[in-house]
Amino acid sequence: MVAIIQQRTWTNQNARNHVSSLHSLLMQLWALETHIRISRNLEKYIDLMTSHWSRPKPSPCPLQAQASGPKISGILIVGCNGSA
Repeated sequence: MVAIIQQRTWTNQNARNHVSSLHSLLMQLWALETHIRISRNLEKYIDLMTSHWSRPKPSPCPLQAQASGPKISGILIVGCNGSA
């Protein structure tokens, strides 16, 4: 029985393939990191918008007490534009 031993040598082509594989892996890791970062930021934005829209809306005519303005029996009358 004859055993054939095949010796592998490290050639320049092997080195280029190895470097190319490592570069590809680094690019995939960078893309994954970017995807995770964007997903987290989007999740924070959605949470912020959800909490913003779930709050009670302010009245379109906020009543602001002002020192001057006509008073009727001690009640200050304030218009919608804030003027008394």
